[in-house]
Amino acid sequence: MGLRTISLLSIVAFLMVGCAASSPAPVTEADGEAVEQGGGESEPSSAPALPTPRWKPEVSSKFDSPWPTDVTIDELINTALYRSNEFFDEVRVPDCVVPYQLHLGDPMLDIHKPMVEDLVLSTTELFCDYLDSELIVIGGNYDYVLEVMAENQYPGDDFGGVCGYPVENDYASACAYKGVAWIGINWGRMRGGEVFTEGRRITIAAHEIFHLIHDGLDPAAAGSSPPPGSPNFRPVWYIEGGGEFFGRIIANYLELYPYDRFTPTDRNGAFLEVTYLSDLELLEVSQQRAFGTENYFSGQRAMEYMVANKGMGAVLEVWENLGEGMNFYQAFESAMGITLEEFYEIFDVMHTNLYATDLVTNEY
Repeated sequence: MGLRTISLLSIVAFLMVGCAASSPAPVTEADGEAVEQGGGESEPSSAPALPTPRWKPEVSSKFDSPWPTDVTIDELINTALYRSNEFFDEVRVPDCVVPYQLHLGDPMLDIHKPMVEDLVLSTTELFCDYLDSELIVIGGNYDYVLEVMAENQYPGDDFGGVCGYPVENDYASACAYKGVAWIGINWGRMRGGEVFTEGRRITIAAHEIFHLIHDGLDPAAAGSSPPPGSPNFRPVWYIEGGGEFFGRIIANYLELYPYDRFTPTDRNGAFLEVTYLSDLELLEVSQQRAFGTENYFSGQRAMEYMVANKGMGAVLEVWENLGEGMNFYQAFESAMGITLEEFYEIFDVMHTNLYATDLVTNEY
């Protein structure tokens, strides 16, 4: 059974940021009242303010040469942002005819519902050329997810949901399964009459929706990350790093939330060794020294590095190649122009060098 889950219980300490017609045929349900907070205070009518972006889209001259290893984190991310914006500007289809189904229930705040719909609609526009079926997105508590799944007869797991297990703490999860993405219960809450928007929940929503995109390009993996030696081997760092990067880059491009990063720590709060985080071959399978976030973290860095060097189209081409029957090694080399082994060696050097700059703190 293929599914993906993000558990905020395991990653909240590291990832949460406090603070068919001729036109698209969205079906939106917003049938849950906004959750009452603090004695029923009303929601403001304006959109919540967002943090000032740290990074800006501009190309570093270091990427004039292929696969540079002496870059800073700012040069890496700024270049990846530029390449991503350039790609989205070119491929976006404002009148994309791919429909979507959007269901929103309690406790999603009313002020966040248009933002969610903007994310879903804009994602169909950004990836219109890569989509051949509708997107199904659900936001709200998990009882609402089960209700929507049953009423619409969406394909679900053995428990009628999308997470592969009975969800008990729906505050801390988000999942994608067989063309359906559950983006979590909400995007924030009310505090003292003010909207508290949790930026990490926005990027997690985009993360889960992106899983629907690449699963459509690569159906053979059945929404999972089979380990090395398996017929449909897919590295966890590539799949979850892809979700992490695209989730953040989509939210940034749509001005829903600025691009961000995090630094994983172990169960005692200590930083992980650079040698461990730079070893993508190790991270082909899920690791647990940082509750599994190490695969997401290093995968996001690897995505930035590939996009900065080859562009976003090349990253998506890997999934397209997989969908055409190539194995991962062939798909990667065809799109990137170097073997996976060569990429691992270069990334190790580049990522290790990043730690000579500022990649050792938990500052966002």
